[in-house]
Amino acid sequence: RLLLVPLCEHTQFLALATAAVQLLSYSTICWCQTRQGQATPEMHQFIAENRGCVAAIGLFEGIFFPLVMLGAARLPGALVQLLMQAVVPATVAFSAILLRR
Repeated sequence: RLLLVPLCEHTQFLALATAAVQLLSYSTICWCQTRQGQATPEMHQFIAENRGCVAAIGLFEGIFFPLVMLGAARLPGALVQLLMQAVVPATVAFSAILLRR
């Protein structure tokens, strides 16, 4: 929230920069783990077999950051915290519905 106040007019840039750093970080971690042999062929096979699901997860994650930052820059701090805490039970409920467990 403190970072968003002075950058209120530049939330799209902040969201894109965050997404780019996250993509670079995770790609580097995956590359290092693959080089060290920590990522097994079964892991690569799982990703290859579930490309659509993995791509959808990445797409939704990429949409999530700009929407959160756009909203958080214009909401009171207490409401932002409340909404961020509501994400956990909402995720559990959505997973229960989606996975039927």
